[in-house]
Amino acid sequence: MLMILVKITTFSTFLFPVRSSTDSGDINWWCNKTPYPEPCKYYLSREGGGGGKARRIQRYEFRDLAVNAAVEAAVVALNHVELLRLKCREEREKAAWTDCLKLHETTVFQLEKTLDTTAKHSQFDLQTWLSSALTNLDTCRNGFVELGFSDKIVPVAVISGHVHFS
Repeated sequence: MLMILVKITTFSTFLFPVRSSTDSGDINWWCNKTPYPEPCKYYLSREGGGGGKARRIQRYEFRDLAVNAAVEAAVVALNHVELLRLKCREEREKAAWTDCLKLHETTVFQLEKTLDTTAKHSQFDLQTWLSSALTNLDTCRNGFVELGFSDKIVPVAVISGHVHFS
């Protein structure tokens, strides 16, 4: 879930970078322009409220909805990573867990930073932070997989949108 939301957010920031009053549609209209329209509709219609009513939103509102949903999912994933500490017995598992925890904390920070309207940041900055968040999630997963401890990360992997390992 988290991975998909971050990808939707990254895509929406890249595709819809400028605040404009000419581009608007309901959540379904915006989600249909993303690589994952169905999960987008599911999570963002919950986030956007309106009780299922098709309210028109601007492109920057869509981006903010996507980032808010991703932040919410990132916090849930972070809480699950924190609980994994109890399952880590070996030193290598503990090291992977420590790295994973730091990566998830950084992901939450980076996603929240994209919502900070008081700071001056460019679209390039936003794109960089979102791409970094995706990289952090992959790095966490890969650290456990490479050590042969993928069973430890499954709860976080499912939350993050990774339901299989390759």
